[in-house]
Formats: sequence, structure tokens, C-alpha cells
Amino acid sequence: MNSNPLFDSTPEPTSKNSLRILVAEDDLNIRDLLYLILTQAGYLVSTASDGLCASSAIASDAFDLVITDHEMPRLNGLGLVKQLRSVNYPGKIIVLSSPPSMADRGAYKGLSVDRMLSKPCLNELLIQTIEEVTH
Repeated sequence: MNSNPLFDSTPEPTSKNSLRILVAEDDLNIRDLLYLILTQAGYLVSTASDGLCASSAIASDAFDLVITDHEMPRLNGLGLVKQLRSVNYPGKIIVLSSPPSMADRGAYKGLSVDRMLSKPCLNELLIQTIEEVTH
């Protein structure tokens, strides 16, 4: 779990966007793009390459929001959300993924994820969704 060094440093928190966001995404290009979009919007962003790395990051740092992909190696998004719920993670959870199966969608709903978005997702919709679920 590191902030992405390929882009400008994480901005100083502002009163509007001081949210700490963890992005769990195995696709490097998508992970870097999400990092760029979210940091440019003023959020404090860290990334994880899979659910296991995300779980470790959450155990050692506080995040207001987790944005997770569904299909990832080692620990997928559903496994990550189950772990978060088992330890009473107090933050919000957004699943940003290719459309999951009906069974997986039902499982996410049963775990009370705050929102599910399908890839590809417009930048504006992602930012709007973050604002909606965190305010």
C-alpha cells in the first residue's frame, strides 16, 4: 500500500475533500487512472494491488472509504468486503467493477456495500457517488 509515486504528491487536505480513500484494483492502468482522478479531485488516496494488500493497509491505517474491484487475485472484492464487515470497518465501501453475477451482487447487498458502480465509469459519476455516500 503506497501512494502512487508516478503522479504529483497527494494534495493537502481541504475541508471539502479530506477523505482518505483506499483503491483496491489489480489492473495497474486502472489503479493509476483512479489515483490520478481522485487526487486531482482533492482526495487523499492510497492504492492496493489486490484484496490482501488492501486488507493489510486497512489494518494499519484509517480510511474513510474503500473503492474495490471485484475480480482480483489472492483476495477478491467480495472477500475483502467480508473481512471489512467482520472487523466492523466504520467507513464506506464502493465496488467498482465489471458487472458481477447476480449471486455476487446479492452477496454484496447482503454485506451492505454503500454503492456498486460498473466499469467503465464516468469520472463525474465516480466523484458524485463518493460525495453522496460520504455526506
